[in-house]
Order: sequence, then C-alpha cells, then structure tokens
Amino acid sequence: MNGSAHIHLIVLGTEPRTGRGGIATALEGFHRALDEIGVGYTFIPTHSAQTSAGRWVPWLKSFARIRHAVAKAQAQGLSPVAYVHMGGGVVSTIRKSVIALFLRMIGVPSIMQLHGPEVATYLAQPLSSIAFRFCLLSASEIAVLTPWWADLLRNSGVRQKLHVVPNVLPGYAETAAQSQRPISAPKKQCTILTMSRMTPGKGFDTVLDATTHLQQPIRLLFAGTGPMENQLRQSASDLQGGTQVEFLGWVSGDDKAKFFCDADIFCLPSQYDSFGVGYVEAMAFGLPVIALKIGPIVDVVPANKCGILIKQNDVHGLAAAIDRLSTDQALRKTMGENAKKWVLSQYSSEAVGQNLQKIFQGVA
Repeated sequence: MNGSAHIHLIVLGTEPRTGRGGIATALEGFHRALDEIGVGYTFIPTHSAQTSAGRWVPWLKSFARIRHAVAKAQAQGLSPVAYVHMGGGVVSTIRKSVIALFLRMIGVPSIMQLHGPEVATYLAQPLSSIAFRFCLLSASEIAVLTPWWADLLRNSGVRQKLHVVPNVLPGYAETAAQSQRPISAPKKQCTILTMSRMTPGKGFDTVLDATTHLQQPIRLLFAGTGPMENQLRQSASDLQGGTQVEFLGWVSGDDKAKFFCDADIFCLPSQYDSFGVGYVEAMAFGLPVIALKIGPIVDVVPANKCGILIKQNDVHGLAAAIDRLSTDQALRKTMGENAKKWVLSQYSSEAVGQNLQKIFQGVA
C-alpha cells in the first residue's frame, strides 16, 4: 500500500451518540482526525447504550456489516483496513478479540486501539496477562494512548507493532486552545475545578482532605456525578476554614466550557485513568493542572511546564501544590499558556490525524 489514500478504514467501536464520555467521546475526536487527513471510512457500531440489547445485538450484526464494507471497498479498488476500539472490560475485550479474529480470517489487517485502564490490572497478574495477550493475538498491530502504555505492553510480552495514538481534543476544547483565554475579573478566592465521575480513586475526597492543610481558603467546583456524591457532600458540609464547595452535577457542552473559563486551576488527583481527557480539556482552556505523578498521566501533563504532579497518597503535597498555584498568578498564567501550546501540538485533530496517516501508510 503506497499511502493512506489507497485504503478504506473500517472503524469499530461504541456508538458515539449513545455513550457518555469514555470511548464514545474518543471516537468523535478520532473521526475528526480522519476527516482532517481525508481518509475514507465506514463506522460500524459494536455496542449501544440505548437499550439492554445494545451490548450484543450491534456486535452480532457487525460481522455482516464488516463483510459488506470490505466487499464495497475492494470493488472500488481500495484496501480495507480495520481500526478496532477496545474498552477495558472483560466483555469488551472478548467481543473485540473475536472481531479481530474474524478480520484475520477474511484477510483484513486490523489495528486494535486499547482504551481501558483495566489493561494495567490484567497485565499485573500472570494468568490474566496470558489471557489478555492471547486476546490481542488476532490483531495485526496495537495502538495505545501514551508512551507509558506502549512500554507496559512491550515489557509484558506483547510482540505486535505498537503505536501511540492519543485521544483527540473534543471540538469545543480545540477551539478554546486556539483562542486567547478570557481575562477574568479579580477574585477574592482562587477557584479550583475538579471534574470527573465521582467514583473511588478519582480523587475528589483527596482534594477535600487537602483543603484542611491550605494556607488560605479557596473556592472548589466539583463537577460530576456518581456513587460517592452523597459522601462527598457530607464531607464538604463538615469543612472548616472558609473553603466553599459547589456541586455542579454532570456538566457538558456550553456549561462545561463556562466552568473551565471560570476556574483558575484544574485539580484531579486520580489514581485510575488510561489517558485523562479532563486534563487535556482543562489545558486547552489555559488552566494549569494538578495531578498525580503516576502511569500515563506523566505523558499527558508535562510536570512543571503545564502543571504540578505530586506523589500518590500525599495530601500535604497536594495542599502545597494548591497553595503554590493559588498564590502565584504569574505562574498560573505561564503554565496555562504552555498548556494551550502543548495540547495543540499533541492532541489536536490535525496532530493526531498526521500521526494516523503515517501509521496507515505502513499497514499491509
């Protein structure tokens, strides 16, 4: 294959219109990256969140749809290549590995894009590592979200060619990164935004704990919903020292952009992320980031350039990072400007599209 103009891509994954966050959001950006480089593609959903049958019916139908897409591409003189987006759950892993096997049987090369943080858990145990690597065998090549993931798979014995293909900035965030950050009016308190699902390991509780060690009170914006919400509300009501906590619920669209513009710092000490789209969204809006110095986050948020990375389970270190940024407006401005440049260079639809184009040129 001489170049990406000679291929037709068959993209398989969750139906973007029915999902909230996760792969559904990543697929929207992936499609924009393909449009950026002019690669023709057919999207075939393998999962839908709309109905109880959405886990299996789209998957079962996908095999006939793959056959049809392959035949149509070949009739047009194009080489079909499949790009399979795999979540981290066991069921998703099995479904996508069967699809990759089917693709191999009909002679179509496939690139398997891994998204889920569960991959690290699978590879940490001998038996689950063997099972997971077996599920990957049918894929021609593997794509991961950051270099940290590539190193992990390579060191775990994955032998296929590995590519780093990060998630693309959501469209509204890419627009924000290309624009000047609005100048906000002076505030009495620094505003810190924490945005994610309110589940164990995401760090909302750690942020609340850190506020008890701050030199001066702050304003906290908690955006998201989840099983920990009631517990977090109770903990926030017990806070002393003048820190205000506002619970915003699940936010999206214009509301999301509004709160990124309203905030001065984005703080999410999450222990469980495969990439962290929230970090790149925040950086696109010119916010310095406070996060943990673990796993793939070290690839996504350049330490001391676009934010501050702290050790895991270090509440005092988190408080010190908040104090440092909340009291130094010049540092926030410098890191915020660096962050905008960083995300455009790494996670824009153009940057990821150019990366994909090079990958497609090498797929046989």
